[in-house]
Amino acid sequence: MTAFSQGSQTVGTITADITMRSYNSRYLDTVIHCPESCMAFEEEIKKIIAGSHSRGRVEVRVSILDETKDAELFEVDEARAASYLAALKKVNNNFALEDTINISHLLSARNIIIASKQEQDTEALWAAVCPCVEQTSRELDKMRILEGENLYKDLSQRINFIETHLESIETEARSIPPM
Repeated sequence: MTAFSQGSQTVGTITADITMRSYNSRYLDTVIHCPESCMAFEEEIKKIIAGSHSRGRVEVRVSILDETKDAELFEVDEARAASYLAALKKVNNNFALEDTINISHLLSARNIIIASKQEQDTEALWAAVCPCVEQTSRELDKMRILEGENLYKDLSQRINFIETHLESIETEARSIPPM
């Protein structure tokens, strides 16, 4: 059955947002789209989904917001900056330029200021992702069941209509000339 669900879970400074879509398919096929920080959890996420779904294509999207990372940290490559400044001074002196060297000249150079990489707390990350995947998977299963029940009701009504009108259909069918 086709279905959609979404969930969110916050643990400490980490918020995990999960969306799941399922489509009809003969076998269970789970596709996970997640940030690099969650790639280590892909097999565990697949196991959680397999616990409540036996067939269908299930697409999972994971997004993470870590409040501790909102203020990006940067580092200065001081050796590169000093080397670049020395080169600027040399050009300025060799060509007797009257322009003074300022910060914008240094900032125009590549890789002087670089984003620093923070270590991700995988335990805290999994503490937010795991219950969110479990909850979203349960909600997806409920939606699939509801769709199946609605489909059953619709088909039952159509079958009942055909059965109650079968005699008149057969009578009218006899009056249609053969082709």
